Amino acid sequence: MSDKTHGVAIVGYGFMGKTHTFGYHNIPFFYTKPPINYKMKGVCVRRKETLEAALSLGGFEFGTTRYEDLLERDDIDIIHVCTPNDLHRDQVIRAIEAGKHVYCDKPLGSSYEDCKHMVEAVDAASPEVVTQVALQYRYYPCTLRAKQLVEEGFLGK
Repeated sequence: MSDKTHGVAIVGYGFMGKTHTFGYHNIPFFYTKPPINYKMKGVCVRRKETLEAALSLGGFEFGTTRYEDLLERDDIDIIHVCTPNDLHRDQVIRAIEAGKHVYCDKPLGSSYEDCKHMVEAVDAASPEVVTQVALQYRYYPCTLRAKQLVEEGFLGK
C-alpha cells in the first residue's frame, strides 16, 4: 500500500452519492489497515440548497455546484459518479481526461453509444488511470438464472 492519501470526490449526492460516502465512512470498521489512505475532499451537487446538507452529513472539505471544480483540483484523485444515468457519459469522460480515477455507478451509460465513447476514453487514457463500475447483482440467483435462459436460447441473444 502506498503512503499517498487519495482525495475522494462524489458527484451527485442523492441516494447513491450518500451510499458511496457512507461506504467510505465505514471502511475503518472493516479494515484494521485500509487498502488505501483517503480523505473525503469534495462533493458536487446541482442545487445550492442541498450543498450544506451534503457538506454536513458527508464530512467533505468543500462543496460545489460546478463539476469543473472537482476536475481542476490536484488534491482530488478519485471521482465517484453518482448522478442520473444520462449524465454519466460526459462526467466519466471528462474525469478520465483530467487524469482522475473513476468509479461510476451503474448502469455505466444510457446507451451502447454512450458506453462505447467511455471505453474509447479509457483506451486513450494513461495506464495509471483506474476505472470501475460495480455490478453487485451479477451473482444473485435470479441474475444467474436469466443468464442461463439466455445461454439456452430461451430468451434470445
